[in-house]
Amino acid sequence: EADWIFYREIREERGSKSELSGVYLGEISKAHYHHIIPKAVWKEGRYIKDNIIQITMDEHAFVESNPALYPEINRRRELIQEKYL
Repeated sequence: EADWIFYREIREERGSKSELSGVYLGEISKAHYHHIIPKAVWKEGRYIKDNIIQITMDEHAFVESNPALYPEINRRRELIQEKYL
């Protein structure tokens, strides 16, 4: 599946830790990959690596309920908007 190939590439490039906390992620899961600009908003961003941040499942749950919670995600969102949108 295209999603798995995409996420494995990111894991190989970025390692196995959260890009927010440095916590080890363990076995790969789709829940470890957050689209900074949601797929529903920006379909073309689904497979753009700049639009993905690798995070823990708990971090993913927090950011889904409060997208502005993490400064790093906000910083990356601004960069994406400048570069792509």
